[in-house]
Amino acid sequence: MKSSTNLSGAITRGHASTDWRLSSSVKSELVEAISPLGAMLEQQQLQSSIDLGAESRAVEVELPKADRSVELALAVGPMYWKHRISDQYTSDLSPFDFNYQDNFGYAARLQASKPLTKILSLELGLDYERVNISSGHNSNIEYTIQNEPGADQVNDYEVSLATPYGLMKTEFTFFRNAEVEDETVALLVDFKNEHLIQNLRIPLSLRVHPLGRYGKLRPVLGAGLGTNYLLELRNAPSSINTNHSAVHYQYGSAVMLDQDIKRWHFDLSLDAGFDITLLDGLDLQLNYQFSKGLSPLFELEKYKTSVDRHYLSLGIRRRF
Repeated sequence: MKSSTNLSGAITRGHASTDWRLSSSVKSELVEAISPLGAMLEQQQLQSSIDLGAESRAVEVELPKADRSVELALAVGPMYWKHRISDQYTSDLSPFDFNYQDNFGYAARLQASKPLTKILSLELGLDYERVNISSGHNSNIEYTIQNEPGADQVNDYEVSLATPYGLMKTEFTFFRNAEVEDETVALLVDFKNEHLIQNLRIPLSLRVHPLGRYGKLRPVLGAGLGTNYLLELRNAPSSINTNHSAVHYQYGSAVMLDQDIKRWHFDLSLDAGFDITLLDGLDLQLNYQFSKGLSPLFELEKYKTSVDRHYLSLGIRRRF
């Protein structure tokens, strides 16, 4: 009986040992089956991370920081104010030796620009312009002794003087300091006038960077439309010469009255220049611009005056 019991125990242990060996085998098979799956999942996670990184880098390339920037610039420089006066106006005034002088002035400009693409920018500006212009002509005027008021040996006048900006009513006084032979003295009077002009301009333009916005020296081209408002046109006679020994202009008596001018006027502009890098985000700007007047400052039937302008400016441009 004892032998039988030992045999049963041996058989039981033998079964238990067999079960243990089967469990180990199953575990080994499971590990072998799961390991490739884990590796595949890890590979998929790694590939997803790579794809996300690539997409992130792609977004950064498509939307560079420069494309989201805003640029501000301040520039100053000389300006040449050139008149375009209708042939009919100058022809009708030629018997009176009508003349005028184009002149240099100066302009100051504040600009804001927004990049649209790698080579295009939209720019809006505000310009202040100031220039002095001279003009003149002669005129036949009579001094009449009968028109002298009482004991004062003077004559008062109100005449229209020709200027590049139309005919301007002008009041002045002549006085007599010597006796004259005739009751009426015919005078050929030379008039010279000064015109102070202050103009406000709002240009809207498209700037082109042919070689892109990056680099030490970058060429820039542009074209745009300008809206102008004439802030002031101040007129004053600078000289009135009677060319007579007994009749003279009473200094300080002349007053030029306001004339009807078109304060709003428009122009078309073209410009070219260079942006030169000084520091990161800070450029030196050198620019030439030509502006052609599209509408006149003065217009009366066939008489009209428009203005073309040449600008040369030096400024600083800052990127934000």
